[in-house]
Amino acid sequence: MRLMHLNEEIGLDSPAPISFISHAHSDHLAGLKSERIIASPETMALCGFNKKSENVEGARMIEAGHILGARQFVLENEQKIIYTGDISLKENIFGFKAKIEECDRLIMEATYSSPEYQFENPFVVYEQIAKWVKENEQANIIIGAYELGKAQEIARVLNEYCGRAPIVTEKTEDFCAVYDSFGFKIDRVVVGSDEAEEEMSHPFVAIVPMRFA
Repeated sequence: MRLMHLNEEIGLDSPAPISFISHAHSDHLAGLKSERIIASPETMALCGFNKKSENVEGARMIEAGHILGARQFVLENEQKIIYTGDISLKENIFGFKAKIEECDRLIMEATYSSPEYQFENPFVVYEQIAKWVKENEQANIIIGAYELGKAQEIARVLNEYCGRAPIVTEKTEDFCAVYDSFGFKIDRVVVGSDEAEEEMSHPFVAIVPMRFA
């Protein structure tokens, strides 16, 4: 989708002369090759970009709560338009939570918009994960999670609730390092390292891509 603003096209997670990138998940990076990009510093870092976000008159970003750096796009001219991208209305272990503002036109991601989808409070889920991990602490535990977002969230849960540092893939490690650089520290060990080999000499916890779980 694109918006016209001051005689310029702005792509919403899509290619355009100016592209807004809501967050660094691959299904939202269609505008990554645009010459002018609007995105948070965290998203730029997660995408491996060493550049600043484009400043556009009347445009700003607000917290989306989805993953590190996820933002909603606010455009104000004759009317106020908000594009949410992927949002989370419930605060997670990192303190991420979408900011809500009134607007004239709302453009939403609607993957789980049906009332049939009811999600538990994240901190209740964290307690459930921790309980299960502790009950199975004598076994090797493999947890499937997306390498960006869920992997870091689960790793932080394992750190804080179980006192354990999970083994992670190299790609997950790259994303964890960006979280670290923005002040969200995560204890983990990288597969193939001496530390990981030591961890694997006794019952361990590993976070792997969903396709391997």
